[in-house]
Amino acid sequence: MEAEKQYRKAIASAPKNAVAQHNLGNTLFESTAVGEAFNAYKSATISSKSKIEKHSALHNMGNVFMRQKEYAKAVETYKEALRNNPDDDQTRYNYALAKELLEDQDQNQDNNQNDDQNKEQDKDQQNQDQQDQQDQNQPQNE
Repeated sequence: MEAEKQYRKAIASAPKNAVAQHNLGNTLFESTAVGEAFNAYKSATISSKSKIEKHSALHNMGNVFMRQKEYAKAVETYKEALRNNPDDDQTRYNYALAKELLEDQDQNQDNNQNDDQNKEQDKDQQNQDQQDQQDQNQPQNE
């Protein structure tokens, strides 16, 4: 990708160029290289000279976490982005969505744990029933 090459050149000549790091992250995110995109956004947050630059990089880090279904991390990252720019409606929307998806994920995990416990109890009961049946079929010595 030509854009990726250009951003990498810009970063090579100015390693603390937050805008180039951020734009590289955007390019990588679009090409689904989300791990590398995350690293570029992380670098951009460190190199940022303004809250707006930091907010934008954090917002996009949250997007990476959302794509990877790491909703707890997304919630925290969007929250940090909002600390840097509380007026951004898109970040506020993404934060609310991430919280909702996290709650759904937690609820599903709870349901799965309950299902597993119920299956284990059912299996134990089946084993006990089989044992009782075998005991009944055994001749008794009197």
